[in-house]
Amino acid sequence: MNTCKYNRREEKLKADLWDPFVDHIESIYFTGASELLPKQTLAWEYNQFKNNFAGVQ
Repeated sequence: MNTCKYNRREEKLKADLWDPFVDHIESIYFTGASELLPKQTLAWEYNQFKNNFAGVQ
């Protein structure tokens, strides 16, 4: 049951961070970058964003 609560918290955290992340990506790359950049680039950028700006590890 704890796993379910943890998964819900993780999903909420991801949802809460996604919009600010998209704004960040589009401010440093270009409009629509979150849809056009390679998945590896987005994954790396997301981890950097999460660790540096959101304070989440």
